[in-house]
Amino acid sequence: MLYKSKNPHGGDIYEGEVRLDFSANTNPMGTPERVREAAVKSLEHADCYPDPYARELIRALSRYHSVWGDFILAGAGAAEMIYTYCQEGRFRRALLTAPTFSEYGLALKSTGCDVQWHYLNEESGFMLDTSIINAIDRVKPDAVFICNPNNPTGKLADPYIMEDILRAAKAIDARVFVDECFIELAEGTSLVPYIDKYPNLTILRAFTKNYGMAGLRLGYGLCRNTELMDL
Repeated sequence: MLYKSKNPHGGDIYEGEVRLDFSANTNPMGTPERVREAAVKSLEHADCYPDPYARELIRALSRYHSVWGDFILAGAGAAEMIYTYCQEGRFRRALLTAPTFSEYGLALKSTGCDVQWHYLNEESGFMLDTSIINAIDRVKPDAVFICNPNNPTGKLADPYIMEDILRAAKAIDARVFVDECFIELAEGTSLVPYIDKYPNLTILRAFTKNYGMAGLRLGYGLCRNTELMDL
């Protein structure tokens, strides 16, 4: 919770008369009717704890992404997944692009990590380019965080550059955390097919943006490294 601290995330509509909120970038079509119906029906079981293993959800996501269920970890929203990942990793040094989503840096700094920044160029429209590979070679981080499409720029990274990042990080035994929470809205190329090839890759997804479900708090990660997934 954010008691007595400033909210850096957006979506705070609870003070003042907010009619349209552009700070959270959720689907403007709102929550699907079937989701609303399922949420109402679930109240019949409000006296029960939820399934701690999210079995039904994991099975559905396994079918959707065509990956083993053991490679999927569900959580209470993308933010929880980010903080859990950083707490588990206890990285010494991490490389982030700038500008990007603020939660990565906040989560990393909460663990004492040395955050190094790779600044995107305004003249090139803040596009991720091959200079990120030079930054990985120079900084030699334990982890690289990439938001694709990036937030707040909305820019999609070239798939070839993304695989170059995976190769460069693997060469120095660094992890790569790729936030794809907006990728379906942007019709981008996902890295999910690469998780078999790169066990150092973790992909973040959430229902928040695509399906307008911010209030239901439902996110998940995909990773082949089963030791990492056993959090």
